[in-house]
Amino acid sequence: NKILSLIKYKALIGARFEIGGRLTRRNVASMSVFKIGQKGTLKNIGSSYRGESVPILRGHVRPNLYYSSFNSTTSSGSFGVK
Repeated sequence: NKILSLIKYKALIGARFEIGGRLTRRNVASMSVFKIGQKGTLKNIGSSYRGESVPILRGHVRPNLYYSSFNSTTSSGSFGVK
């Protein structure tokens, strides 16, 4: 809910989540892990129906994506969600 409230565009077709950090529940020195999940599609539907290509603005960032992230630290480790 916190991520969806930070997103500017409320009409979503899909979302991609990237979680990285120490995600264990034990108090041990564990390696950090990186997990990716996706729900729905990230395709630009408006340009897809018209047959237009989606320009790449800065490197690998597409204009139909909105980026939001937050970090959290708990007693058992820390993680970040993008």
